[in-house]
Amino acid sequence: MAVFTPEIGSSDFGSLGLGELTQFLDRGMGTWGDADAEVRSAATGPDDEIHAVRHSWRRVADVVEGDVEQRFEFVEADYWLAARDPNRIALLTFSTALADYEEEMLALFDAVVSTIRWPAPSSTLPAS
Repeated sequence: MAVFTPEIGSSDFGSLGLGELTQFLDRGMGTWGDADAEVRSAATGPDDEIHAVRHSWRRVADVVEGDVEQRFEFVEADYWLAARDPNRIALLTFSTALADYEEEMLALFDAVVSTIRWPAPSSTLPAS
């Protein structure tokens, strides 16, 4: 799993309500990627304070090591998270070579995301 918290200076997330931010993610992820990709939305955290949108797909990679060539099929899933108070976004990326267990692996990734708590950063700095 990899976690990214984009710094997007051109967007003032503080001025957007969580509804607008989640609609942006729902619509954006629905149009991104190929036709085989799956998009699913869910809420998590206390009082459903985090909105998660999963975009999942399969990827094939040919790996050559010396004289051996092997084809691997991966299941990958991006979860865009939107949280409120203050509004912020993050991207979590999961990947596994256990493509034969796609349904189970996506359920595992969903379970991990459902446990996420993202407390708001403290707005006051400690005195020095």
